[in-house]
Amino acid sequence: MENLTIRKKLFLVFGVLIAIFMANGIYTGYSLNSINDGALRIATQHLQGVLAAADSSRALSDYRQGEYAIVTASTLPNRIHAAQEVKKLGDQLDIAFDEIEPGPDRGYGSGIPGNACNLGRV
Repeated sequence: MENLTIRKKLFLVFGVLIAIFMANGIYTGYSLNSINDGALRIATQHLQGVLAAADSSRALSDYRQGEYAIVTASTLPNRIHAAQEVKKLGDQLDIAFDEIEPGPDRGYGSGIPGNACNLGRV
């Protein structure tokens, strides 16, 4: 180092700084790629489960309101109509629960087929 001129020392320091900045840029690019992969995984896998769970919550609420309508119906025709509506809501609830049930196509769970909830129907 003693026999290097000031010009060579400056070039060496700037070369080291450029190498450090390039290494930092490569590391930043790798980190951003990892963050992007995580965000895509959340958007494609986990968000779908959250949306399906919200759907099932809404369907379950509608089903419970239908059950209440059966109990509080004042006449037989109203009770029959409410029971028919509850049957439709029960089918929608089964579909909503099937959407959140783990399966082999979602990459987790046992993949055993069947309804998550059959609501007491045969």
